[in-house]
Parts: sequence; C-alpha cells; structure tokens
Amino acid sequence: MILAATIGGLLTLLFWGVSDYLAGKSGKTADEYLTNFVIQTVGALVLVPVVIYYGLSVELNASLLPVILIAALFTVAYVAFVKALTIGPFGVAVPIANAYTLVTMAIGLLFFNFQISVSELIVLVVIVLGVIFLAVDKTTFSLKNFRGSTVYFSFVTLFCWGVAFALVDVSSKIFPWHELLFMIAMIMSILGFLYYVIVRKKLPPLHEMRYANMKYAWWSGVFISLGAIAFYVSVSVTGSVVIPAVIASASPIVTSFCAYYWDKEKLDVFKRAGAVLVIVGIMLLNLL
Repeated sequence: MILAATIGGLLTLLFWGVSDYLAGKSGKTADEYLTNFVIQTVGALVLVPVVIYYGLSVELNASLLPVILIAALFTVAYVAFVKALTIGPFGVAVPIANAYTLVTMAIGLLFFNFQISVSELIVLVVIVLGVIFLAVDKTTFSLKNFRGSTVYFSFVTLFCWGVAFALVDVSSKIFPWHELLFMIAMIMSILGFLYYVIVRKKLPPLHEMRYANMKYAWWSGVFISLGAIAFYVSVSVTGSVVIPAVIASASPIVTSFCAYYWDKEKLDVFKRAGAVLVIVGIMLLNLL
C-alpha cells in the first residue's frame, strides 16, 4: 500500500509540475483566457473515460451550487495563475500560488470548526515567511507596478484556490471523487468559454485553438487531469491521503526545474530560500 501511495504521489507531482510549466509556456505565446479555456476543455475530455468506467449519477439539486462556485473560483484562479506564469519567473509564481493552504486553513478555522495544533501553526508561520521572501521586491511597494506583477496575480490565485479547496473539502463528502472532479472540470470548461467571450467580446477562434498553435495548452490540460487521476486513484486504493498529498505538494519543484532547465531561469538567494520554505512548509502541513 505504501508503494502504491508513493507511486501515485510521484506521478501526481510530475504531472502537475509539468502541467504548470506548460501552462506558463502557453500563456507566453497565446492569449491567457484562451489558454485557460483550452486547458480546461482538454482536461475535462481526458476525464471522460474515468466517468465511463466508474459511472455518473448526479442529481440536479442544491448540492450542485457549491460545485458551481468551486468551478468559478478555480476558473478565476487559473486565469490569474497563467498570467502570473506568463510574467514570471516560474520559481516565484508557483510557490506563492501553491501556498493557498494558508487561506484554506483560515477558512476552516473560521467556518468549519477545524482544529490547529502548535506544530501546524509553526509550519504556517514558515510558509508565510517563505511567501514574504518571494513576494517582497521593488514592485511590491509600487501600487502601479504591483497590480501587473507576478506576485499580484499569484496572490489572486492563492486566495481563490484557498477558498475553492475549502469548499471542495465540504463537497467531497457528498460526491465521489470522480464525479466531483468531472463536474468541476466540465463547469470550468463552460466558464472558461464564457470568460473568454465576456473579456474579449468574441467567440474563441477555432484556428488558434488547434494543436499546432496551442500544443503547450493541450498537453497542460492532459497532464493536469492525469495528475488528478493519479492522486485520487492512489488515495482510493490505499485509503490514505497523507503520502500522495505530501509528495504531490512538492510539484512546484518540478515546475521550477523545468523553467531552470529549458528556460535558464534563475532566482536570487532570497527568492530561492523563500521557495524552499514554502514547499517544505506545504509538505509538512500535509504530513501533520
């Protein structure tokens, strides 16, 4: 069981880390709203065989409202995330965005009666310090520059992901993982389409969405769903979320390595230290 959980966690780490890198690469070459729509649509299509295998029996009732809200938050978060990656560097955007645990934990404490230990509180302080190391630079103190910076869009992502995952924790008690995952993916695809139409005031151009023009987004969508499948299958098989979650939470390392290896991206010593603190903190928080 430990081996299966470890393999599932490693696959999730790899798939999600590569997906984030490819999303950023797509955002640098294509419209970020179109990138989001393609990623979510491809990701939803990848999940179709899973739903066919496990089955789908969803009733149209009030329990779907939180799922729609979750998908809306994820949609806003992912567009902001692509923008953050597009501006770069990846090594700053990804760790900050993945510190959404801070918001999820805060919401849990305030509204869902979560309990927090002293050790968890210490780890949260470590994550906050890491985020500060990553975020503080000359753009942080300039409102004009900050609103268009990687840090700004990363914080938007952090907040929206944090709220969404707090709601996911509630909805996961109502729906099986494959149904919840598929519904969120499908709704995100629809919202991604509407988001593009509202912002760009036109329909998504089909010729730009072809694989030849947006291969990074296509593969990002494939990998993001493969990562989710690997994670939830390993949790389902082993009956434990701890090992896969701890390993998968280090996915920013894969994204940063891809950016370092292919794009020669380098960070100064303070931002490297901040990234390490955030990643280690997230892993420890999943472990506690």
